[in-house]
Amino acid sequence: MIAQLMAKKTKSDRLTISIDSDLKRQFDTICIWKKLNMSDVAQSLISDWVKSNAPPGLLTKEKQIS
Repeated sequence: MIAQLMAKKTKSDRLTISIDSDLKRQFDTICIWKKLNMSDVAQSLISDWVKSNAPPGLLTKEKQIS
């Protein structure tokens, strides 16, 4: 996961989510403790989820289009 966080930045969009305030505080605290950026960690987690949950061929087709 750390290697993904260090990867070259690409064009990005803003995402606003609602999250339990205690969970957000815990997330923020742990990111600070590990010297990580919350946005980078969230992006890595979302990326892993997308790869694990995408239907077969969806991500391959998407790369060919762009």
